[in-house]
Amino acid sequence: PSQLPLYINYFSEQHEFEKCEWFNFLMGRYFKDMQHSVGFRNKMKGIMTKQFEKLNPRRPKMLGEFVVQNVDIGNQFFNVNRVRLVNTNIGSELVGQLDIEYNGGASLTIATELYINFPTPKFATVPLLVFVRIEILRGQLNIYGPPMLMSRFIASFAKLPECVFDVHINIGEKQYQVSETFPKIKRFLENALKKMLWRNCVDPNRFCFFLPLPDNKLRAKTEKVASRRSRARRDNERRILAQTGYLLNDVNLTSH
Repeated sequence: PSQLPLYINYFSEQHEFEKCEWFNFLMGRYFKDMQHSVGFRNKMKGIMTKQFEKLNPRRPKMLGEFVVQNVDIGNQFFNVNRVRLVNTNIGSELVGQLDIEYNGGASLTIATELYINFPTPKFATVPLLVFVRIEILRGQLNIYGPPMLMSRFIASFAKLPECVFDVHINIGEKQYQVSETFPKIKRFLENALKKMLWRNCVDPNRFCFFLPLPDNKLRAKTEKVASRRSRARRDNERRILAQTGYLLNDVNLTSH
């Protein structure tokens, strides 16, 4: 489908749900194979490299370009719980919402440089290594599964999930810990990662995947249905529209 069904507000606390322990067990077993897959780790590194290449033009002026050196997928898979489904007229079709939580410790290692701008701009550079670890990622996921298991599944977060990151910054060849010295860099990376999620995985944008079944590898990619703009840009557009006597609703402002 071009869009996921609009059922975000359909479910209540009293709605029947499935714990889905069988799914967590199977994916946990499959994850152990992914942990040792060099190809999967390289693919994840490639995805994050492209994201940080897009981020580089907006990085703080005190820093050089971000280079993703390593991606660690952590020690466990996402945990799925409270699966709520909608009855449809199509047999074996899966439409619903579920709670998802991750605390498996996936992490990134990012290399960059700190510019010393005295007595002249970029007078000297000092190497930085930044370690970012996912402590918690928790949210509600809208899900669509086609009648044929071998077909493409679609999922998107109903809203930006709760995200907690642990960021450590080391400086110089001896890698001194300076995380508390550069809070601006920590905040920038934490906000940048949240924006990556928001731009790529929050409804109406989504990610598509194929289940790891016999003769069918686990494959996934993001799919953008609408572009995302910052709140500041939307507020500025509203001011311009108000001055010119025109008014657009929120749907128009956020879908282009």
